[in-house]
Amino acid sequence: MSPYIIENRLKQLATLILITTVVSFIMQAQYTIGVKSKDEKQGINSANKSAITYKIISAPNNTWGYDIYSNNKLTIHQPTIPGMPGNEGFKTKEAATKVAELVIEKMKKGEMPPTISKEELQKLNVI
Repeated sequence: MSPYIIENRLKQLATLILITTVVSFIMQAQYTIGVKSKDEKQGINSANKSAITYKIISAPNNTWGYDIYSNNKLTIHQPTIPGMPGNEGFKTKEAATKVAELVIEKMKKGEMPPTISKEELQKLNVI
């Protein structure tokens, strides 16, 4: 083989390796983005990969509150109705659940602390 043919084949091989490397990086980047989107759908904060969950807790006078956990660590302990006077919680577990889920929604959007207004409580029909 002549040196010219060998040089062309080496250039073709180098080009092929370069294209393969670029495509590989692009595919890896797309996979990583896809994983983050899937994690976020599962309730995982992509910034610190922590799951946000809640537990309904009993409160004074046969009422209910909630605890919010971030990565299994207690983040918010709410035995009373947020933003309302008094020391009692919600009348039903369902009402406490609705508000806990709203708090988690706000936390996922980056709102810290996640405040709840009287209007939001009325909209959820919990007060």
